This record gives sequence, C-alpha cells and structure tokens, in this order.
Amino acid sequence: SADCPMSEIEITGELQSASYVDLTVEELAKSGIELYGYNHYIPCGQSYKRRSGYNVEGDYSQAAFFLVARELGCKLEVTGLNPESKQGDRAIVDIIELARQGGVEVDAADIPDLVPPAAALLALKAGETSLIYNAGRLRLKESDRLETITQTLNDLGANVKICGDALLIRGVETLRGGIVSSHNDHRIAMMSAVAAIRADSPVTVEGAEAVNKSYPDFWRDFEGGGIL
Repeated sequence: SADCPMSEIEITGELQSASYVDLTVEELAKSGIELYGYNHYIPCGQSYKRRSGYNVEGDYSQAAFFLVARELGCKLEVTGLNPESKQGDRAIVDIIELARQGGVEVDAADIPDLVPPAAALLALKAGETSLIYNAGRLRLKESDRLETITQTLNDLGANVKICGDALLIRGVETLRGGIVSSHNDHRIAMMSAVAAIRADSPVTVEGAEAVNKSYPDFWRDFEGGGIL
C-alpha cells in the first residue's frame, strides 16, 4: 500500500556471488523476514523474531586457509564447519579433493575469497597445471589480488601467470621462502603464511597485521595449530 510500500534492492547486470545472497535470504527467513525474488522486494512493517539456541556457522572463507594447510601436510583438525552449508566458500572442500587427482580448473566467479588459499594449494601441486578463471573481481579487493597473488607466490618461488582475468598455475614441489609484502591485504597475508608451510627457508610477511581486518587472531591460531 502507499502507507507501507515495499523496498527494493535492485541487482543490475549479472549477479555474482549468488551463494552469499542465498545465505542472507535464508538467514533472514529464519528470523521471520520475508523477501520476494532475486531483486528482493522487502515488505515493510516486519519485525525480527526472537531465536533461541542459534549457533553461527563457522566461516569457510577463513577456514579455507587451515584446510589448505592441512592438505599441505600440517597435522591439525578444523572444526565448527557445517558440511551442508550454503556458503559458496564451502567449495574449498571440493577444490582440495579435485586437486588430489591432478590439475584443476576453478571458476572463481562465485568464490573470489577462495582464490588466495586455492592458489597457494595449486602452486604446490608439483608437475600439475591448474587454471583459476572468471577472477576479474579480484582486481577490486583490498589489493589487485590477481597481481598480488601472482607477485607474492612467484617471489616465493612459485610459477603463476596472469592470463586476462585468470591465473595459470604450474605446480612446483617446494617454495624457496623469502620476504614478501601483505600489500595491506588480509587474505594475501594469510596466503603467504600457508605458502610458507612448504618453503625451504623462512618466510617473512611484511605488514602481517593486515589480518586484523577479518581475522585478528589468525597468527595466534596459526601458531596454536602447530603450524608456526
């Protein structure tokens, strides 16, 4: 009605990261908020319902670094993840499984935050060639991640090449270590830490405090997991 119109969130162009939208809609519905369609017409006059006994799911985008660390040889257990989650970044589990079988092609359109840990993993799949494509949105993150992923891993001894909006990765056995910059990007700092697991000499991450943006306790947890 005119007194209680519906608001609209307009999505222009091609919808990317649809899984984030799906998860948001699902969580709002659990709290009694009704939305209509992918353009999200939101009827006014609604109120949130009280929810009891609710646990926030573990975050796959952050856990991905530890899942990759485990795959690279660290003995650790990652808990608190919902295997049925609608989080798009749950795809890291499939990426790890596919990478065990050889080189893989990863469509990054819906999972841009997985590209740093996935790149670290694939860079260390010796003798295998992998491709991460549809990754143009990474240029709009805290850093131009296509550039900073490539520079950081190559500075450590990897073989990564930018091909348009894709990363072509030729796996090596180990990295050589060295000094790299976080580029003031939390996920580049965490990627560097994971890459250090298979480096022949120490890795120093300048600007390591960049992790404070999304995971202030990352270094404590990384050390607590027996990785440092």
